[in-house]
Amino acid sequence: MVKAPQRHDEPRHGTPCAAEESRRDRYVGQLGSAAARANVGAATRILFMAIDYVLAACRGYPRKVYERFVGSLFDTGFDGAAVLFVGEGDLPEVAPVAAGRPGFSVEVLPASDRQLALARYAAMRDFLRSVDAATSARRVLLSDARDVLFQRNWSAHPALSGNSDLWLFAEDEVIGNCRFNRAWLEQIDPEMPAALADRRILCSGTTIGSGAGILAYLDAMVAAGDVLHAAGRAAITGQDQGIHNFLAHTGRLGALRPRVLTNDDNLVNTVGYGWKGVDAEGRATNARGERSWVVHQYDRFDAELGKRMQAGWKHDLS
Repeated sequence: MVKAPQRHDEPRHGTPCAAEESRRDRYVGQLGSAAARANVGAATRILFMAIDYVLAACRGYPRKVYERFVGSLFDTGFDGAAVLFVGEGDLPEVAPVAAGRPGFSVEVLPASDRQLALARYAAMRDFLRSVDAATSARRVLLSDARDVLFQRNWSAHPALSGNSDLWLFAEDEVIGNCRFNRAWLEQIDPEMPAALADRRILCSGTTIGSGAGILAYLDAMVAAGDVLHAAGRAAITGQDQGIHNFLAHTGRLGALRPRVLTNDDNLVNTVGYGWKGVDAEGRATNARGERSWVVHQYDRFDAELGKRMQAGWKHDLS
């Protein structure tokens, strides 16, 4: 049995009254309008010297988490820029990791009254605007950090050679079979979980876009998050994934020509609901036995697989 996602509060369920339904219709309309106003039609503009970026946000972890995330990334030969968004109190743990890595920098997260999973999007958007990512970035990977490992250079994967401006990553399960994803969507609209029950779960922990595309995606995520926050419906930990699936599965990101990749494509292997395998060198594989370029949720491996995986890594995977 697959472990349930970690650190997610239990939602409160109930039948809405007429007044609640009216309020719901209002803010769902606002949410859709906010996403529509986001610059999702932005054209991709790539300069000859454009580079790839990896952006991640994490807070309150020991140094080994930062070391393995950044270390595994650059160990693959990645030659772009990595930016880690952390809390002020994390700097003593992160600073030694940054030392001697010219491609790695640290940004302090601004104060926010929102959960990190949502607050990160505005911080990342503001950073990318500051470096004019629409022209300076070739590809941008937004990533979780604690449970992500890089096994090959993600930026060289052939799936990224297409004309999409956004790449999304599907899990090996549908929304209707996951109570967490149903609960997140229910915060947007109580009817949304049923409407999207047969759609594949799209994981918000890894998203790739062109420079302009990822800025448009972030605009849409921030705008929708603002509406939910104002309506008091953004408190459940992990609500970012509800917004992510809402925007993608209702066509609100269509102008970015999103491409959905699966674990068989193997650019990102999100293993929580999927196949769990490790090769002879301790690298995670997909169900075909192919070494994954990026593995997400590897902490869902059982003790035996975890032991085999650790044997092949210099980084502490615990």
